[in-house]
Amino acid sequence: MGGLFERVTPLEFDQFLYPSDYEDINQKHIKNQQIMKNVYFAIFVVYVIIGVLSLAIFVRLRNWYIIKQRNFKLTFINGLFAFISGLVTLVIIFILRINRILSNELIIQTFII
Repeated sequence: MGGLFERVTPLEFDQFLYPSDYEDINQKHIKNQQIMKNVYFAIFVVYVIIGVLSLAIFVRLRNWYIIKQRNFKLTFINGLFAFISGLVTLVIIFILRINRILSNELIIQTFII
């Protein structure tokens, strides 16, 4: 496995683009896809748990002065839309990941959003 800016041969590049054409590379690719499926599922579950708990705690504390001062409805709606946006992003990545080669940019984008 090479570094970030290491040169690759045309054969290695072809194996990366079309792993199903090479028997040993295909098995590694399938294993990596299964690992990434489990990783994304774990991220999805943790995100849903933290999001739902945060919104539930926020609703429970809605009568506190600081929350009233910052307008509960607008803040809650903003939090709800942020949660839905992250949820939709994870679902799309989880569904589209099956037929796409994962890249670091896709993974980093998930956490930035």
